[in-house]
Amino acid sequence: MDRYGRFGSSTDAADPTEAEPLYERFCEALGCEVRVSRGLSGVPMDVMLVNEGPVTIVLDM
Repeated sequence: MDRYGRFGSSTDAADPTEAEPLYERFCEALGCEVRVSRGLSGVPMDVMLVNEGPVTIVLDM
């Protein structure tokens, strides 16, 4: 986690050749219960947000 306790660290992440098959199996297992959308790691993506809270803060970076 970062110093604020919100984000995990990737310093101990598995090598991509080991992680990719695990990720694929995980997504396949979830696919039976929930809709799973997949993207590519490290590429720009468009994300749609549905916010049900009283406040939405948009950060344009």
